[in-house]
Amino acid sequence: MNKIVMKGILYGFFVLLLLESCDNERNQLTVKSLIKFDMFLTRNISILDTRISSIPKSNNNQDLILRTDIILNSLEKIREDLTELSGLNENSVKLTKLLDYSLSTEYFLNEDNMVAYRLKKDINEYVSYLNQTLEDEDLKKIINKQLDLRNLIDENKVMISWESANFEHVSILDCIINIEKLEFEIKSIELFILSEIEKKELYANKK
Repeated sequence: MNKIVMKGILYGFFVLLLLESCDNERNQLTVKSLIKFDMFLTRNISILDTRISSIPKSNNNQDLILRTDIILNSLEKIREDLTELSGLNENSVKLTKLLDYSLSTEYFLNEDNMVAYRLKKDINEYVSYLNQTLEDEDLKKIINKQLDLRNLIDENKVMISWESANFEHVSILDCIINIEKLEFEIKSIELFILSEIEKKELYANKK
C-alpha cells in the first residue's frame, strides 16, 4: 500500500475522532467535507500511479519521467511537512490545528524558506519544458490551463498572487488538498504524454 493511500486511510480514521470531539457544527461540516475530498483525491492519485508504473521506460520518455519526478518529490516533501505540522504523523491531531492558517501561512510564505515561491518557480519551469518539447499545440493549451499559476483577481477586483490565493490565510487541511490537486494535475499530464509516446513507439515498431 503506497504512502498516499495510507495517508487517506489515516485521515478517514482521524476525522471520526475529530467529529466526535467537536462541538462546533460548522467546523464538523468543514472538516468532514474537506477530508472526503482529500480521500477522493488520494484514491485517484493512486490509480494514476498504478497506470503510470505500467508504462515501460524508454529512451523517448526518460527525460519526462525524471523531470516530473523532481516536481512530484517536492510536492511529496511539502505534504509530509504539512502532515507533521498538523500532528497527523504523531496521532496527536487536533481540529484547531487542521483548520489553523497561521502555521501554513508561515510555512509557505516565510521569507527565509520561500516554499510557495520556489514551488511556483519549479512548476513554471516544468511547464516551459513541456511547451518546448511537445509538438501538439492543443495539448500545450491544456497543460498551460491546468497548471496556470498566474496572479488572480478576487471578488473585489484586487489582484492577488497565486501563492497568496492558495497558501496565505488558508488552513493546513486546505493546503494539503491544494498540494494534492497539483499532484493530480501533474500525474494526469504525465500519464497522457507517456501514453502518447507509447502509442508512437508501438506504431513505429509495427512498420
